[in-house]
Amino acid sequence: MSKHESLYAVARISKLYGADGEVVLRLFDTFPEDVNIEDPLFVVVDGLAVPLFFSKFVPRGRDKAVCKFDDLDSDYRISEFIGTELHLSADSLMALVDDEEEEEGFLYEDLVGYTMYDLATHKKGAVLQYLEYKNNPIFIVDFAGVEVSVPACDDIILDIYPDAKVVEADVPEGLHEFYAAHSK
Repeated sequence: MSKHESLYAVARISKLYGADGEVVLRLFDTFPEDVNIEDPLFVVVDGLAVPLFFSKFVPRGRDKAVCKFDDLDSDYRISEFIGTELHLSADSLMALVDDEEEEEGFLYEDLVGYTMYDLATHKKGAVLQYLEYKNNPIFIVDFAGVEVSVPACDDIILDIYPDAKVVEADVPEGLHEFYAAHSK
């Protein structure tokens, strides 16, 4: 990430390609698979984020692409940017993530078997089930022998760490006590 909190490095301009101001980009792991060429990438010049719009973008394998930017139409103009990192705005990145989740069908049911960590109470529990009730999906989570129904929504599920199989949540106040009182 750059010093600009809302920009994320996604590529580097590595070299010129051809004679029409085209360049080869080295794509970082953070570069989205389905980039919208109507969204600009940003280059930081003298501390300012300057947008660059694509007029051409052709992927070459997993980690390279040939592209041309609208306002940089000659080798001379683009050569000043060789070696420069390109950034994507947080808004564009989040829109791509939201689209990927919809397209790829990110499913809360994939979280069954994860450990849920309640940030408010610091309790940990095992996600036992995901139940898809109309307009009210829930997780059944075992917190120290007490099964708690936790709403499955973005306001409560704050972060997911797939590698660690951990879900950070903000379980609504009083749910632990309610289920503890009714489990006896």
